[in-house]
Amino acid sequence: SKAALLLDVYQHHKQAHFAFEPVGDIREDLKGFLEHLFSVCQNEETGALLRSVIAEAQADTDTAAALAAYIDGRFRLSSEMVRRAQARGEVRADTDPLLVTEMLASFVWGRLLTGRLDNAEGAIATVVDTVVAGIKA
Repeated sequence: SKAALLLDVYQHHKQAHFAFEPVGDIREDLKGFLEHLFSVCQNEETGALLRSVIAEAQADTDTAAALAAYIDGRFRLSSEMVRRAQARGEVRADTDPLLVTEMLASFVWGRLLTGRLDNAEGAIATVVDTVVAGIKA
C-alpha cells in the first residue's frame, strides 16, 4: 500500500541518516531520544514523509492501521531504555515504559504537525526534567 511504502521509505531514510544510542542514564537517554526525534522531524525529507503518512491515516483505514503497527513497534523498541532504567533502579517499578515513550513521541509529533519544531532545545530539557521527576525511583 501507499502507506506501507511511505513508512518503509521513512524508516530507511531515518536509519541511514539519524542515529540514537542510549547511554545508560535515564535523563540523558530520554533527552537523546527527544533530540533524535526532533532531528528526524526537522529534516525536510523525513519530516515531510511522516506528516504525509499521518495526514493520510486520517482518511484511510489501511494507512491508519499501518501507522498504528509502525508506532507500536517503535514504542516497544524505544521503551526498552525505560525498562533498562527500571532494572538499574533509576525508574520506579510501577512506571509504564510504553506510556513514557508515547508521551515523549507525542510531544514531538504535536510540534511536527503544528509547525513548531524550531528552538526545541529548551523545551526538550523541560519535558525531560518533568518526566524524570515523575518516574524516578
